[in-house]
Amino acid sequence: MAQIRNLQLLFWAIAICSSLATSTLRAQSNGPLIEIELHCTSQAKLVDVVLTLRNSGDSDTAVVLGSALGNGQVYLADALSIEVKLAGAGSHYTFSYFNREHAFVAGRVDPWIVPLPAKSSFSISIEGDKFWSSAFSMTLSDMADILEIRANLAAREVQNINADTTGLALMRVWVAVAQSSVVPFPSGCTQDG
Repeated sequence: MAQIRNLQLLFWAIAICSSLATSTLRAQSNGPLIEIELHCTSQAKLVDVVLTLRNSGDSDTAVVLGSALGNGQVYLADALSIEVKLAGAGSHYTFSYFNREHAFVAGRVDPWIVPLPAKSSFSISIEGDKFWSSAFSMTLSDMADILEIRANLAAREVQNINADTTGLALMRVWVAVAQSSVVPFPSGCTQDG
């Protein structure tokens, strides 16, 4: 009799869990509307970019923006990249977020999760030398002849779960790719200096 009761409880638990998972996925895909805005400052070259993530939807969510090191002492926005179009080139080139000060990590890496309640935004200013192109072996700040820039966000699931952070796997995060509008360079940037 006890075995039958345990099986009934197990079936109820499975039914409830699959119902919750379905409604969570539905709410996640229909609720939040995440947009990314790009602003820049320049002199002769690109100095800083300011990226704003905006949830203009009706439900709360969060975005994995990158990685956190040292229990939150350092944050790396490695889900971001900048795409540029150069004068005389028809192609676009990608500069990925890369902080040389923290290129090699020995230790714990946690997800950097940014909460975005409905109708809220989060902004971050990042120096142009934190974006690296392997095609050119140089940073965004070192590039000349930039015609236009655009920001890309590759939001992902929570990763690197360990014994201390198992609850993070249950967080509802927005997972998708977003692009900002194209900003003409340097006319679309604030002139610094």
